[in-house]
Amino acid sequence: MINWQIICASSLALALLTLAPYLIDKALIWLPVIGNLRSYPHRFISIKLITGIMFIVSTIYLAQVINGQNIYQCSFEAIGLTFALALGLIDFQDRWLPGYVTVPMLLLGLMNSTLSGDVNCAVFGAAVAWLAMTFVITVTSVLCRSNFMSGGDMTMAASCGAWLGLNHLLDFFIFTGGIHLLMCLYAKRSDIPPAPSGETLDLPPVQCPMGPAMAMAMTISLVFSNCTTHSSLGVFGNIL
Repeated sequence: MINWQIICASSLALALLTLAPYLIDKALIWLPVIGNLRSYPHRFISIKLITGIMFIVSTIYLAQVINGQNIYQCSFEAIGLTFALALGLIDFQDRWLPGYVTVPMLLLGLMNSTLSGDVNCAVFGAAVAWLAMTFVITVTSVLCRSNFMSGGDMTMAASCGAWLGLNHLLDFFIFTGGIHLLMCLYAKRSDIPPAPSGETLDLPPVQCPMGPAMAMAMTISLVFSNCTTHSSLGVFGNIL
């Protein structure tokens, strides 16, 4: 008997492997030019790396569908992961999280909650994530006596909170903090110079962007959220 869900899931996974890397590559090349960060387009991150990342996303997506997860919700989550990882790559390359990518990701996360029936959880997740990230950045700015305020980081945190919901925010922030700390330690150990925030914008240099850490943390948290029992604190709540 033909399993149409597997066929549909395989088709979307194939699209993620063929179309998504092309679109992400074009976004990495042209969005900074449109956003007035660069005066000319150039490729910094290789298409092979983007394709490898999308291979991971499509594999996670297929594994969830084969495991019996709802195909519509899994499809939305695969699209959400694509947005998150694209933002992580943009932030890694240009130290910039464009609002015309973070806001659609936030709206799609809220739409996804209508499929799972956890609308309140998604709304409160987005609000709490935004407040938590704002608090952390504000405290860091005060303690370090430097301005680390970034609306892009706050909006991306809210977007991830909408996708993960209130139940798994603790997981998200623990993974984000751990991954970001490792990135900072690696950058310091390797003596990587701070990258400028933009060629035409008067912004302070940034050494370790937060976007890649949030993208990886959202990926890990989504995988755990589909493999563990939901609780008010998530994976680490179950452990504690």
